[in-house]
Amino acid sequence: MTVKDAPKGTGTITEAEFEQGMKQVANFRSLKKIPPPGSEEYISMKNEVMSDLIIAIWAFGQAEDLNVKVSDQQMAEALEKEEDSLREAGFTQATMEERVKQALVTTNLEDRLKKRANREHRNPFELFHKADVELETKWPPRTHCVKGFVVQQCANYQGE
Repeated sequence: MTVKDAPKGTGTITEAEFEQGMKQVANFRSLKKIPPPGSEEYISMKNEVMSDLIIAIWAFGQAEDLNVKVSDQQMAEALEKEEDSLREAGFTQATMEERVKQALVTTNLEDRLKKRANREHRNPFELFHKADVELETKWPPRTHCVKGFVVQQCANYQGE
């Protein structure tokens, strides 16, 4: 699966990332193992994992386009706070850092919108909605998913 024009190093979802996501979802659902491919629960988990991974790429793309950064201090503080629960959920060091960075990117994007709303004396929800529409307009056409892993966020999604 690839997202065209995504920030360098973020535009492809690897099989390893997908498998790690499946393990994490299974862990969150208190499953002892990943259900067999083709089962209803497997399909549900696959869709959840793919959607989460795609949206993370989109968030990083938006942040790069808008020059929204995550500071080293933010990362260190968030990792310290979340590390135990993320490890318990089956995250590796790399996936912990990626998950925390994604959350911080999203928070920083939201904070930017809130500041803009205050400056312009506008309703922040209006700006959040506009940002969501821009995200949904810009990134899905750039997202191509391989057969078997197509979800709604993919340009090649045909419906169910």
